[in-house]
Amino acid sequence: MKLTCTCNHHIIDNTDSLSHKGYVISDKHWNSFWDAVDKAIEESGPSPEDKERACMSVRATQPFRSVWECSHCGRLWMDSSAGKLVAYAPGNGKYNRVLGNN
Repeated sequence: MKLTCTCNHHIIDNTDSLSHKGYVISDKHWNSFWDAVDKAIEESGPSPEDKERACMSVRATQPFRSVWECSHCGRLWMDSSAGKLVAYAPGNGKYNRVLGNN
């Protein structure tokens, strides 16, 4: 994916482990996500197929939304529930390195 930010900087998402990409989960989905993780760990069967099925059930919950940060102006671009990108500009108008700062 290639996104052109409002400031005309290009944000590229073409691989894994990007420092300018992250995921957001709402508080509403936080506990149910961890409940699904616990269930997959505690109730998966002994076979590799059982464990794979349990892992895939957690991945299928999809409680996260993707977010990208512009390294030029600091805008955060997030997937909306309608499948469109929504921009959030930092109040200080600067790149704050919110994502990938660890």
